[in-house]
Amino acid sequence: MKRLLLFCAIVLAAYASHAYRNTYAVIVGIADYRDYTSTTGDLSYTVNDAVKFRDFLMSPNGGSVPAANICLLTDARATKERVISEAKRVFAMSAANDRVIFFFSGHGNRGIFLLYDDVMTYGDLKSVFKKSKSRYKLLFADACYAGNVKTDIKSHTVDIGRDKNLQIAMMLACSDGEKSIESNALKQGAFSYYLINGLAGYADENKNGNITIRELFKYVKYKTMKFAQKCDSRQTPVLFGNFDMNLIIGRVNENANMKGLDELND
Repeated sequence: MKRLLLFCAIVLAAYASHAYRNTYAVIVGIADYRDYTSTTGDLSYTVNDAVKFRDFLMSPNGGSVPAANICLLTDARATKERVISEAKRVFAMSAANDRVIFFFSGHGNRGIFLLYDDVMTYGDLKSVFKKSKSRYKLLFADACYAGNVKTDIKSHTVDIGRDKNLQIAMMLACSDGEKSIESNALKQGAFSYYLINGLAGYADENKNGNITIRELFKYVKYKTMKFAQKCDSRQTPVLFGNFDMNLIIGRVNENANMKGLDELND
């Protein structure tokens, strides 16, 4: 009987760590800003980050998420009004056992993401996430000073909630005061590049086919910091929220094609 109970506990724990069914994602990437030019502030690879993240989610590596579950907004399409309305629409489609993802690559500053025409605060993001009934909510942000969200939460500017059934995690490209690196060699932001590679399988440290958020963050943080050092810079990703560190957020697909992912040596 004890063995049976132990087995049931293990099974239930495994299920709880990977209980989401469907994935819904809003992906934003802005390089060409309304009020900037190529010499005054436009970016180079943020749209690449967004497109590659979308393509990853739709691939076998990323779980073959249906196109209907994903909204990609880039450049002039990523106005504040449209980002918020589309995020609310997409996230409202989710059920309790589904997962929602908000991915952003673009300019950031302390307390904000800079959309095509306006700023999006972390309070705006809170209102967006509230439209989802999902218990599994993820934010990935490749933007300068993104780590300031942690300060905002501690000062109660943003309430992420303390529901024991809610798993909300924010993985941010850099700490407060740091800038997020774009790389000509990678044709992407360093954080986004390693985020996608990590989710595709490189972060599976124990090679058991599952990628936990602990494994993913360890991989992304190490790789991003090492890459920044090579660029004579400093970039330290941040992970924050209310979640189980053993939460499984990716699975290694046995038939996944890793050849398209160029893993740079340290």
